[in-house]
Amino acid sequence: MWSLPVVLTSDLPVLARSGARGVSLLAAAVSPMTPQQEAAYRIGFQAGILLGALLGGAIVGLLPLLVALRRGRRTFAWASWVSCIVANFLLGLFLSVPLAVVLAVVVCCMEKQGEQNLMCTAPAEPARNIYEGVPVGVSQVEPPDYAGSPLRPG
Repeated sequence: MWSLPVVLTSDLPVLARSGARGVSLLAAAVSPMTPQQEAAYRIGFQAGILLGALLGGAIVGLLPLLVALRRGRRTFAWASWVSCIVANFLLGLFLSVPLAVVLAVVVCCMEKQGEQNLMCTAPAEPARNIYEGVPVGVSQVEPPDYAGSPLRPG
């Protein structure tokens, strides 16, 4: 594998013996990489970029995620977190930070999940229990028709 200590220990003595005068240490350290080394370098570089974008977007997306979870908006919370990660892949922090701030403000402007709208004056209808009575339109005298139903008494 290519590294500076390997180059210094292997190439400098060769350069000194060959009579190459005026060769700087930097020029001696820069040696061409093999195609395998260059491919490994590029793969590592791309993996670093992807991991950095993923972590950066995940960290920036914590702001709208936590705000939305606190307000009871689970779906919006996870959607905003994923959108911050995608935005960080596209334009980095230039897009993900403003997006996170805008999404946090939008969540703050929305009412909390479960709060009733104060503009609505109609009272909510209470839930009916099965023992409260028969719904309107169903006769208590004749039995229900189960024709074609697997519940039909046999």
